[in-house]
Amino acid sequence: MQNSRTDDIEHKILDSAGEVFAEHGFQGATVRDICARAGTNIASINYYFGDKAALYAEVLQYSHNCAQELLPALPENSAALSTEEKLYHFVFNFLRRLIEKGKPTWHGRLISREMMQPSPAFDSLIESGIKPHFVILLEIMGNLLRRTISDDAVGLCAASVIGQCHHFHHCRYVIEKLAPEHALNDENLAKIAKHITSFTLAATSSLARNQ
Repeated sequence: MQNSRTDDIEHKILDSAGEVFAEHGFQGATVRDICARAGTNIASINYYFGDKAALYAEVLQYSHNCAQELLPALPENSAALSTEEKLYHFVFNFLRRLIEKGKPTWHGRLISREMMQPSPAFDSLIESGIKPHFVILLEIMGNLLRRTISDDAVGLCAASVIGQCHHFHHCRYVIEKLAPEHALNDENLAKIAKHITSFTLAATSSLARNQ
């Protein structure tokens, strides 16, 4: 059984590695940078994790778990929420995970990198972490559409929600130049979440009527 000191060292390495990977990606990050930020040495990483690739896989899972504890897809009282409220909370927390700074909320930025440049370690996280959240969104969208359209169309609607969220993140530099009032930051977070929710509700209402 590991003692608390060992756990502290591992967590410090994981947190530091998460920050570096989120900033520079797997290829751009170096073990030297991670060690400097963690205040440890390369031997520690080799001892606890084996190599950079194994450390990266562990960081993906660790950061996902931490981020979900802080910002779950839905709040604990979600059973008492309407479907529309569930959609707003899902969108708000999704956006929040993308813009949070520090530890361990660099998860959103790290996952965003993986979506553009997936590594071999990403497959297991998709199955164990991302897929369950997408299932939650599929349930929300299915309820909004009152089960009047095909499962395939529900999936496309759910993908559209995710796409709107990622637009504000991936295009943030252009948005900041063209329309800074729409930049994804703490000040605008609630406004953007409400817009995506309202836009999606209008679209699903129209789809349901047309069916």
